[in-house]
Amino acid sequence: MSAWADDNGRLFKTASIARSYGRDGKVLLKTSGNFSEDYDISEPVFLYFEGLPVPFFITAIEKKDYRSYIIKFDGTDDLSHAEELSGRDVYAETSGRDGNMEDPYFCELCGYTLLDQHGSEIGTIINFLDYPGNPCLEVRDASGKKIIVPANDDLIINIDALKKILTLEMAEGLADI
Repeated sequence: MSAWADDNGRLFKTASIARSYGRDGKVLLKTSGNFSEDYDISEPVFLYFEGLPVPFFITAIEKKDYRSYIIKFDGTDDLSHAEELSGRDVYAETSGRDGNMEDPYFCELCGYTLLDQHGSEIGTIINFLDYPGNPCLEVRDASGKKIIVPANDDLIINIDALKKILTLEMAEGLADI
């Protein structure tokens, strides 16, 4: 699958590269808890260069602490290559998800703008609420009012990771409750 964030928002931010680590091309990856040393390294992650996603394959993952990993990318073999990657966000394709909103990728939606199916702004996503069987997104509208909306894959119209916009099919009146 070759869908990108600028092609229906099919990439999700999973982490950021904090800095180079050592002299052999490794980098220190910082995450919000949505990356694992069990990541399927047969699937690429993506870094943006000049506005375009570039695939990188991970050859080694070592957990450093709760939210940090030491990563080795294929072809990144020295300090200068690793330093070129420092400060960049790391994205993964949504096709690797298991298809439910309880997936940790959705924790990364905090800070995104929520739009309804008509393109009207509902507010800013401020929290992911992992209610058993009914995961939800907590949204703050322009007036400061909090709104809870269902977080269901079937309701997603588009996710634009670059612009940080989530567009959902929303029931009429839901934002008015």
